[in-house]
Amino acid sequence: MPILFEKLSRFSLALKLAVVMSIVFAGSVVARDKIVIAVSFAPYANMVQAIGGDEVEVVTLLPPGTDMRYYKPQPKEIKDFSTADIYLTDGSGVDRAWLPRFKQVKQTIKIVDISEGIVWLAGEGNEPNPYLWLSPKQMAKISTNIRVVLSKLRPERDSYFVAKHVFFLRKLNQVDDELEAAVRRLPKDARTFIATRPLFTYLAQDYDLQPQVVEVSGKVAKSKDVKKIVELGRKTGAKMVFVPPQFDKLAVESFKRDFGAKVVEVNFLTYDFLDNAKSMANVINEIAAALRKDRPTLNLPKPKQLKK
Repeated sequence: MPILFEKLSRFSLALKLAVVMSIVFAGSVVARDKIVIAVSFAPYANMVQAIGGDEVEVVTLLPPGTDMRYYKPQPKEIKDFSTADIYLTDGSGVDRAWLPRFKQVKQTIKIVDISEGIVWLAGEGNEPNPYLWLSPKQMAKISTNIRVVLSKLRPERDSYFVAKHVFFLRKLNQVDDELEAAVRRLPKDARTFIATRPLFTYLAQDYDLQPQVVEVSGKVAKSKDVKKIVELGRKTGAKMVFVPPQFDKLAVESFKRDFGAKVVEVNFLTYDFLDNAKSMANVINEIAAALRKDRPTLNLPKPKQLKK
């Protein structure tokens, strides 16, 4: 009897082990079966993952927070790129400086442009501005292009990609509506904002805002830059200043004190790019509310009713 019990115990243990191994093996097969997609920036990785779901694995070439102007591929990023089946380029040309280095390690990679429908605006150095993700309206176009690419790569999963895309668009459209509604609450003469880099051309164009740029190198502002921004703020009546994270705190306090600006920290390459848009909408709503107090509606007499 003890021998039989021991055999049964061993069999049970072996069965459990077999089940566990089959689950692990199945998981590895699924992982290997995913489409490995490389993208340039974290905001695009967000969308590819949201729309591709369980069918994709995403490789981001530039780590979040990297300044693309000074980016040089690191060994880990090059290694990750070598695992990709396809590279989605945004079509702005910003990747032409470092894409050849990546292609050296994966010459067979398929490159697909996802910028169909985009009308490029000028950015730094009069180059196309790649910061499409600062405007939800532009990202809606890019998201559709991504969905089309995924459906072509795996047509049998088209309905899955369409459903995931619809769900993502709902979130995108909600933020778009919030931004539009917030801007409508602002008087026309209060829609000027100041930025320390010329990145917000799509946002300004799509939401009827007026950008003013005073370029500041690095996170510590020079006194002449602070003075220029303060003077510009007073002259234009700007109520918002967009700065990168961990920007000079003394400069921020000066903007708030000297011309009453709301200062918004914008992480230009954040993965959750919709957070930037939500923050902007919240700040615009705060400014609109403050202006309503400063500019109360005139209590005009009601028109007389005509006698019947």
